[in-house]
Amino acid sequence: MTDSVSSEASGRSVWPREVIIFMLAFISTQEKLFESDSTRAAGFAKLAERLTTLHPNSLSYTPKKVKAKLVEIHKWCGGKAPIEELYHYGVHQATLPDLELWQYATCDEIRHQIDIFRLEQGLFDPSSTITQPFASKSKYETRQQNPSTKDKIRCICPFDTEDGQRSVCCERCETWQHVFCYYEPPENHFCDKCANDLEDNRAEASMQSVTKEIGLLSVGPNNEEDEQSRDDLLKKVGELQHLTRQLTAENQSCQRQIRSYKLALQNERQLGTFTTFRNFDAIEIEQSLLPTPEIGKTVQKINILIRGYLSSRRLRDKELSLIALVKERATSEELSNTWSSYLGKQPSSTKKNATRHLKNTTASSHAILKTLVWAAIREWIFKSDVFSLEEFAGPLLPQMSHCVSNRDGPEALRNLYLASWLALLQMENSWFQDLLKTKADELGQRLLATVGSLAQICNADAQSQSDRIKQDLDNEEDHNRFQEIAMTALVLKSRLPFKTSLVELYLPAPGDFFAECHDTPLPPTGRPEKGKVLVAISPAIILYSLGGANDKEQTPSSVLDCMVVDGDMDREQGTVVCPASVLYEKE
Repeated sequence: MTDSVSSEASGRSVWPREVIIFMLAFISTQEKLFESDSTRAAGFAKLAERLTTLHPNSLSYTPKKVKAKLVEIHKWCGGKAPIEELYHYGVHQATLPDLELWQYATCDEIRHQIDIFRLEQGLFDPSSTITQPFASKSKYETRQQNPSTKDKIRCICPFDTEDGQRSVCCERCETWQHVFCYYEPPENHFCDKCANDLEDNRAEASMQSVTKEIGLLSVGPNNEEDEQSRDDLLKKVGELQHLTRQLTAENQSCQRQIRSYKLALQNERQLGTFTTFRNFDAIEIEQSLLPTPEIGKTVQKINILIRGYLSSRRLRDKELSLIALVKERATSEELSNTWSSYLGKQPSSTKKNATRHLKNTTASSHAILKTLVWAAIREWIFKSDVFSLEEFAGPLLPQMSHCVSNRDGPEALRNLYLASWLALLQMENSWFQDLLKTKADELGQRLLATVGSLAQICNADAQSQSDRIKQDLDNEEDHNRFQEIAMTALVLKSRLPFKTSLVELYLPAPGDFFAECHDTPLPPTGRPEKGKVLVAISPAIILYSLGGANDKEQTPSSVLDCMVVDGDMDREQGTVVCPASVLYEKE
């Protein structure tokens, strides 16, 4: 709060804390201490007694000391309002605002706030005294100015109701946001509207400052030095306008991403698949399951990047280099080093927030992984001839599993997908490397066999298959077979979780892996016929799994063309809608 108050109070004189304590004790006194000159001595004595009662651990207050302190307060008020006058606006045992909010207030603001309080308590007749709102408002007053939106839900999602989980209040407008949609709240949280307003105000102030300097130079003496300064300022204005256009374009791009995320969030909430996040102790235990310390360190570095990105909440100039690094296929270490360098230039509060966010797993890590890191990984997979799971994508996905709960429907299956990636990491480290090299044919046949099993399950009724597979899981061999099927489903559906697939809708629900899946419409194209599978395919994986790693004439696109018979393919999204039998017949 202190940082927020300091920013709000820029340009004000700071009252010593002891002076504020005297002020609050004085205006909260019930007795008429200074009605006349004859009662002043008694008033000082009573006020000294009250101060001693309020602060028993402090030195005893004498009437002489109280009088001297009140004179000091009078000086801090600028000598414009006698301190005794404040008595007439006093309240008895009032629950006064935080001292931090009063520390930068002017005398008039204090009087105005007490008027408001007494009016609410029925202790004050507004017709008896003229109270005027003041142009310079304290933070406490600003909080009272918007009763129409106060205590209401105003989130980035399209919902204005509670979601049954935690919410966080904006420091500026006192509206509430879902933590699920935002992030683990920092020390000073602002909603999107207030954050944008603050940014706009700062940009406008900067532009006004430059314009004012130009105006002053234009009316000053006309000499070469001033003319040069004016040219420099005009050049600066041009640069600012160019930067504004760039930021506007970036903002429009961000708004498009936000709209896409809102739609996905709306669909997810309509399905009732809210995510319940686990506590810090549970996360620490699960991280110990990672197979090697190196992977754990990589996960931590990526988490630092994500948490630091969240703590800033804005696309600033210095962050653009991070995004450029992601697009240029930078390693996790390069990303971490760049972000660490950025944090080194930030105030200590930003570092503190980034460190504290690292200790909590929230919806934001899931959202950022979906929108930023996972998008980059997909781009690498589609454009690269070599796909290395362990190098980058592998360490991220087990970390994502901490953000997913074990719930009904697609959310539960997603949890299985993520757990399967962890199982892959615990297998032989050279599994995918062998796939790309000598064992391409052997592992390609193994992959096609499991695809056949997956196709059979997809064509079967989920409910009727559920009990049988639960029994099969008692057998260790069948259990391993099912894990392999699940891992294959994840390999095929490499774009988790942007589009729902029929693999999710028809795969039955065995044991503790995930709860029973329900049939759900597939937006926006509608639900394909039963027996067809929507698969998000990584062409590189399919290419190598079919044994074409050494065939220079075979490209990912040609492999997809061979696989899809009478199917619809979206090359940009990397998805294929095809009959399940197409995959099954290739076994």
